Amino acid sequence: MPLPELTPLAAALRNLFDTYPTDADDAERLTLTLESGDERQVVNPQPGQAAWLTNLVEAEAASCRNAHSDGNGQCAHCTGRGVVGATKPEVWIVWQLDGSGPGRPFLDEATAKKHVETLYMEGLHSDDQEEAQLEWTGGDDLYELEDNGRETGWCVSPAEVETPAQTWTCTICGGENDDALGLCPRCGHNRPSDA
Repeated sequence: MPLPELTPLAAALRNLFDTYPTDADDAERLTLTLESGDERQVVNPQPGQAAWLTNLVEAEAASCRNAHSDGNGQCAHCTGRGVVGATKPEVWIVWQLDGSGPGRPFLDEATAKKHVETLYMEGLHSDDQEEAQLEWTGGDDLYELEDNGRETGWCVSPAEVETPAQTWTCTICGGENDDALGLCPRCGHNRPSDA
């Protein structure tokens, strides 16, 4: 198997670092050495740029885990938003029709619906729990959950929001997550109920 060519990787890193500095010009730089056979390339990222690389690698590892059959299928780079940065044009709010309890935001409709179905099934204590047939009803942008034609009181609806300033900490991997996320993008675990 041939050794990987380092020049394109080093050139791409240098271009990124030169084009988008993260620290003051006089900030101490790290030395990142890439070696393959006799070839040796050195790039010098600023501390903030080294953090970019760390986040990139961690997000890629999380995306690979999420791609497994038991994963949530979510891209850890964009955390399921499909947009760059912190802009969230829309979230899906899970709430109860009677208004009790705070609404919980999710970044996609499918995850929000799955959360409601889980809440409903966990809240059932009757003998016919296994026979529950759930159906989503409502308009184009509002979904109410029904069980065999009976309203369950759960609803999912979209909302335009600004980026929340608060975060929550995953109790499994310790990652800090945006308040609009219902799942940790790093490890795929649910947000703690007290977050």
